[in-house]
Amino acid sequence: MRKYFVTSLIKGGILGGGLTADDEKICYKTGKLTVAPELKNIVIPYKNIKNITKGGFFIFKTYKFTLENNKEYKFLVFTANALDKILKSKTALKSF
Repeated sequence: MRKYFVTSLIKGGILGGGLTADDEKICYKTGKLTVAPELKNIVIPYKNIKNITKGGFFIFKTYKFTLENNKEYKFLVFTANALDKILKSKTALKSF
C-alpha cells in the first residue's frame, strides 16, 4: 500500500511538498531550495510516533506528530480523512 497526499510542513512558514504513506512509515519530501536539508526528506516510522494532535488551519486539517525522541513535525494535509484511516490502522494510537 502506498498513498500520496498533497501536504505542507508548518515550520517557520508553510513549506509545500508531498507526504507518502506506506505500510511502515510516512515520508515528507519537498524540492524547495530555501529549506534546511534536514527538512527536505523527513521519514517518520509509525512505531516511532508517540502522539498525534489534530487541529485546523482555515478549512484544512493539521497533524502534529510527536516522536519518541520528542521531535515534533506539523503538517497541513489536504485529504485528511484518508490519512486518518491509515494512521488509525498503522499506529497504536486509535484516537487522536
